[in-house]
Amino acid sequence: TDFQLETVITHMADVLGVRAEEKGMELLFTAPPDIPTALIGDPTRLGQVLINLGTNAIKFTDTGEVLIGCEVQSLDAAEVTLHFWVRDSGIGMSQEQLDRLFLPFTQGDNSTTRQYGGTGLGLAISRQLVEMMGGQIWVDSELGKGSTFHFTARFGVQSQPANRRALLASEMQGKRLLLVDDNAAAREVLGDMTRRMGLDVEVTDTGEHALNRMRAALAEGRPHHILLSDWKMPGMDGITFARHALSVPPEHRPCVLLVTAFAREEALKAAEGVGLAGVLNKPVTPSTLLDTFSRVLGQSLPADASEPKTQAMLKQAQRQLAGARVLLVEDQPLNQELACDLLERAGLSVVTASNGQECLDKLSTEGPFDGVLMDCQMPVMDGYTATERIRARAEWKALPVIAMTASAMAADRERVLQCGMNDHITKPLDLDRMFGIMARWITPARPLPSEGPGVAGPSASLQLASLDTTDGLNRCMGNLDLYRRLLKGFARTQRDFAQQMAAAMPTAGQTDDATALVHTLKGLAGNIGARVLLERTTALEAELRSPHAKEGHAAQGTVTAARDAALDATLAALDAVLADIDRMGRPSSDPVWGNGPDQEALQNHWAHLSRLVGDQDAQARELLQELLGNWPSLRQHPQVTALKQALDRYDFDNARDVLARVQG
Repeated sequence: TDFQLETVITHMADVLGVRAEEKGMELLFTAPPDIPTALIGDPTRLGQVLINLGTNAIKFTDTGEVLIGCEVQSLDAAEVTLHFWVRDSGIGMSQEQLDRLFLPFTQGDNSTTRQYGGTGLGLAISRQLVEMMGGQIWVDSELGKGSTFHFTARFGVQSQPANRRALLASEMQGKRLLLVDDNAAAREVLGDMTRRMGLDVEVTDTGEHALNRMRAALAEGRPHHILLSDWKMPGMDGITFARHALSVPPEHRPCVLLVTAFAREEALKAAEGVGLAGVLNKPVTPSTLLDTFSRVLGQSLPADASEPKTQAMLKQAQRQLAGARVLLVEDQPLNQELACDLLERAGLSVVTASNGQECLDKLSTEGPFDGVLMDCQMPVMDGYTATERIRARAEWKALPVIAMTASAMAADRERVLQCGMNDHITKPLDLDRMFGIMARWITPARPLPSEGPGVAGPSASLQLASLDTTDGLNRCMGNLDLYRRLLKGFARTQRDFAQQMAAAMPTAGQTDDATALVHTLKGLAGNIGARVLLERTTALEAELRSPHAKEGHAAQGTVTAARDAALDATLAALDAVLADIDRMGRPSSDPVWGNGPDQEALQNHWAHLSRLVGDQDAQARELLQELLGNWPSLRQHPQVTALKQALDRYDFDNARDVLARVQG
């Protein structure tokens, strides 16, 4: 199988990064810039070994860091042997423990098992997988000082153009970078990685020292082009450092990148308005740095021989999920429509519920499901309560439940995990992250080949001044008809927002109703690409959630003025969006039926199909096959694909739901 090494590393980083973040520790990755990345072999085996070893390293490390590395051991025109290692600063092992380490269900000693949990089976499986890849596995360890697990693996090498990172090194000669991180291991890894890319790198350990070096370099006429700063550091943190660094005259202003071992969404929120060029999650991979540096410095780089990494990862996640049957719990019809369309285009079967109680009912009456996508804030019963009740049932304890939330706050993420959810997807929906997280947790009971259109760029354009229509179309996977429907629905449901807010604005500290309205508007704004409105609603929601806003009449004056100003700004942005949508032309054609002399015949056949589905008649499957043969263009519509997959499983309940959406 052809695969990209960077895709495996990025997936590993996504999985292990969450576990490292939970323990508040650093996860680092290092590799030389000229390592072959277009390989032939089994990426699943490689990824499983890296995740097994990385999980063990994080489990046995309470403080410090885990470093994962890769280098070339041998290379010729057709084959490469790679050496990987996973180093931790954890509890380590004695020689006696090392001698029996790779036997199933063994552990350092019984007290270690009680404290950390067993790992022997994972290591035994890792040894088998490594041997299948033509390699060996071994470990260096010292009791109390940590361990380093090594393994080798052989892969074929794809023919490809010159390595992008090697080309970048020559183009970046003379570019100066200032790296600031309080963690010595992170400084060593990132410093080495950036130097190998051809940058002139200077390293320091505090924000204060970095500011002094930056100012001195400016005075010497040798300003830094890039500042790469950790976020959470003692003394001056990375965001404060960035504010100072960006206060210089524009002609000397550097590109500032923030690196964090913690939640990227939280960092982005904390850095709003600072002017950062980007936020990177640890472990930072060479590919991530390459893409980021080429973007911020405007380098023109050749593309990889394969498709872009993010698109390849998205398609892989969709292939893994094809055939999965999921329950989507979402109270907002527009959010339901968007999520259903995206999931069905990827080959999933979707049943919807509008609140937590309806979710519990459908789990009981329409199950089994392969997973649940759960909104958190809903009427009747919220997602947190619904998940707690799901986990109280023995038959649902292992059912994957993934939160869908517009909140990126750490407290909300903690609540998601405490109630028993497996993970969370932030709104507005980011396709790469959404499908990646779903593929991590959800396995189809009846997997199918992915027949849907899959990833697609926007096939048509739409220009509206108050909207980033490229972003909106991307969130709809390039489906212009869906995007137009979302815009029309947004205008229909949010046109009376001002009147609703006037009735709900807090009195005596009661902010819940107003906050719920703003929260809904914020999520919808993100989905349609209304960036300014998203920023304004985020600020207004923060004002309404602030402790002072809940103090009622005792907190008048400045607090009320700030809240009213935020509301006025939100209403102005909303008016601009509504005006643009009102000026928008109608779609050029119906999304399913199209135009032409056969339209009436198709509609008659479709009505017959609906009756067969309603009667749960197996002939519905044969009729749909006939329609797809006579009208091949129907295959381009995701809901028709979802209908075919439902009928292939003889799932008439879901087929009826899909038909209702097509005809509605």
